Amino acid sequence: MQDGDCGEEMSRLAHGLQTLTLGVAQSLWALGAGDLPDERRQQLTAQGIGLLHGVELELWRASFAAGAKLAIRATSPNEILEHLRWTFDALRGLHAGRGARLELPARRASTANDSPSIDADPQALRIVFAAILGNALRYACFDRPGVVTVSLEIRGERFGLIVEDDGPGFEPEIRPHAFEPGTRGSRARAFAPNGTGRGLADARSLLRRMDGELLLLERSHGTALRCSLPWSAT
Repeated sequence: MQDGDCGEEMSRLAHGLQTLTLGVAQSLWALGAGDLPDERRQQLTAQGIGLLHGVELELWRASFAAGAKLAIRATSPNEILEHLRWTFDALRGLHAGRGARLELPARRASTANDSPSIDADPQALRIVFAAILGNALRYACFDRPGVVTVSLEIRGERFGLIVEDDGPGFEPEIRPHAFEPGTRGSRARAFAPNGTGRGLADARSLLRRMDGELLLLERSHGTALRCSLPWSAT
């Protein structure tokens, strides 16, 4: 990483951590401010936990951006689904009250002979999922309870995970540039004015470091992204 890039990354990290820690402080202050309805207390607790998970994810993201070596190991589809659920629950805590729902496929009944083995870094996968699910929560579910659906597929030697939401989707003029750093449509700028437009670019970069890929699929409504990674039968 060049000096200029390093300075930019450190500035981005500092801004991200400042925003997250301020959110934690606000949640703690509200929890200690007096009697609260149980529902509101639960929302603030979930928000605080989600913010702390956000700090963890931000530190991992900055570490990988600085060139940290990936700890790639054999990972099962069930583990990947658990990483997805963990990331979704953490992010939903940041958006308490939106009522978003995650629909996952049934857990695979694995056996010693037919369970796929996917080579991936678990923490890197969480960064990838945070970018994809964060977009869904931020834009597809910003004004209503939305649904995020996950499906799995195997095509030849590639394991695919497709994440779809039922939101408005990318503007047509943005789609060709969706993975370019800094790309932000009018909806993104309106709903998250302080965003960087780097989430999907970083996610694709991390996947490619694991010999994977991230693609934007054609849909008439909503957004669908396919994460693919190499797999082998165990």
